Amino acid sequence: MLLIALDKDFARVVARCSGGPSRFRPLLIHADRFFFRFSSQPQGGAESGWGYRFTALPLLGLQWLRETQVLGEPSLEWACWLLDLLLAHAAAGLLPRGAVHNSRVRAS
Repeated sequence: MLLIALDKDFARVVARCSGGPSRFRPLLIHADRFFFRFSSQPQGGAESGWGYRFTALPLLGLQWLRETQVLGEPSLEWACWLLDLLLAHAAAGLLPRGAVHNSRVRAS
């Protein structure tokens, strides 16, 4: 069995996987780290059981966890936050006219 959790104590388990390859599906974990625990129980007197192989890949640019991340990778969440901030300041009259949208900005 393969357990995947968000904490090292396995109190917040996000997946329990067992069985053959057809029972496994891609898993998206909304966290910057996870923990896994693997155990194998041999059947039929075999000396060793089977194992698991998985690949973990980051989904860059989907989530903004720290301001320093924006310097190294694009973030749609950060871009939306910035646009919202600029529009709110423009609506409140805190930005000069044309700071958010001017004649150089065109729809494609």
